[in-house]
Amino acid sequence: MRDGQPDGVSRAFYPSGFVKAEVRLKAGQILEQRFWKDGEAPAPSSQSAAAARETRKGS
Repeated sequence: MRDGQPDGVSRAFYPSGFVKAEVRLKAGQILEQRFWKDGEAPAPSSQSAAAARETRKGS
């Protein structure tokens, strides 16, 4: 959150642990959103792969 508005990356996961959705926000506006089927791995980009690793470490 920044100034009361969603800001950053938000992810949702399937119970299996695979990423279901990823949304990038800035000042409450959606910049990008991506969705995957259960069992489908996101194509790694340097930024999203690093962010996913950090998310998993925090879980």
